[in-house]
Amino acid sequence: MPTPRISFITALYNCVELSREMLRSLEDTVDLSQHEVILVDDASTDETPRLLDEYEGRFNILRNEKNRGFAVSNNRAAKQASGDILALLNNDLVLKPGWLEPMLDILESQADAGVVGNIQIDAQRGWIDHAGIFFDLEGLPTHAWKTRKNPPREVISERSAVTAACMLIRKELFVEHGGFDEGYENGMEDVDLCVRLK
Repeated sequence: MPTPRISFITALYNCVELSREMLRSLEDTVDLSQHEVILVDDASTDETPRLLDEYEGRFNILRNEKNRGFAVSNNRAAKQASGDILALLNNDLVLKPGWLEPMLDILESQADAGVVGNIQIDAQRGWIDHAGIFFDLEGLPTHAWKTRKNPPREVISERSAVTAACMLIRKELFVEHGGFDEGYENGMEDVDLCVRLK
């Protein structure tokens, strides 16, 4: 079965060197010839606009006239995406070879998988930064396995939510549920979406 067309979406606001490294790692780890990349500059004030000029023509570039926040920027890109699957990626990631295939396999093989996230490692400490989100005894969203050195043994774990720093979701599902609630400017829009889907 052919790999479905994926729209890789990244909202950028400043941090040009992190963005440069993330985009390099995306190109190094994924054959983008059958997919698309949509980059949204959320009115950056550093060299980010010039970095995006380098990708003009290869990637789809959207530019916000003023800073609108994570939810608005990703929703804007999702509306224009032509892929069946949206891959939302933060601009501070460093993607390693083989990162995409397990996520894609789960999304395709698990009929009830709404959103698929991954295990993320803090590059400076080598600790787990994210392995899904659960609600603690006080009802607060908490990152599973945070600051542990070893990942969970399970290949697949059902969680209440995952971070949109690196998530896969079918575009149809994202649109059907209204995407991110734009009342959230920078944070919790991913948890809100996951809870609504659940």
